[in-house]
Amino acid sequence: MLPRPLRLKNTLLFQKAFRYGKPFFFGNIGARIVFRSGSGRKFGFIATKKMFRRAVDRNTVRRILSEAVFLIQDSFPEDASIVLFLRNRPEEIRFDVISDDIKGLVRGISSSFPSKRTV
Repeated sequence: MLPRPLRLKNTLLFQKAFRYGKPFFFGNIGARIVFRSGSGRKFGFIATKKMFRRAVDRNTVRRILSEAVFLIQDSFPEDASIVLFLRNRPEEIRFDVISDDIKGLVRGISSSFPSKRTV
């Protein structure tokens, strides 16, 4: 699970990142990213009720996304608010598949923003 300081908790910032962020997609994972100076990295996760009817499934997806991001959080650009979501409902929710998609997503983000610093 991501530590609290890395989570997007403010509803307005979450909505701003999701609505106005630059979209990135890789495999079954999508992301929207907004850069804000001096805020550090912040992550948010979305699992829709339209895709996953049961709350247990939505929470499972959020936890898997959170764990996959936690392992490679330093690869994301600094001062970015990032909202991650699934584009399509997968046949089965597996950590290794989602983790590989997030790694590919990070490569796409870093190639699009080479001037943004990563630690």
